[in-house]
Amino acid sequence: MLRARLFQSPHVIFSGYKHNHPLFSKFELRVGTDGSLTPRQAVIQACSDLVNELGLLSREFTKEWELRKMVGETADGVNGS
Repeated sequence: MLRARLFQSPHVIFSGYKHNHPLFSKFELRVGTDGSLTPRQAVIQACSDLVNELGLLSREFTKEWELRKMVGETADGVNGS
């Protein structure tokens, strides 16, 4: 997700990662930019964007879940169950 988000920035030229071993939770991230911002700034911005996007997804999912529960409860009351 992070790599894909980095590529959405017009300033990022290269983004890749390497996961050396599946049992260890370490990975290597490489980011190349056009020089208008540092790779660190690009990663921080991409992480911030992802956090905001996932927060929106969480709120939308919760809203739809609650609406679905209310519709289910209303349908159960109408059917006489």
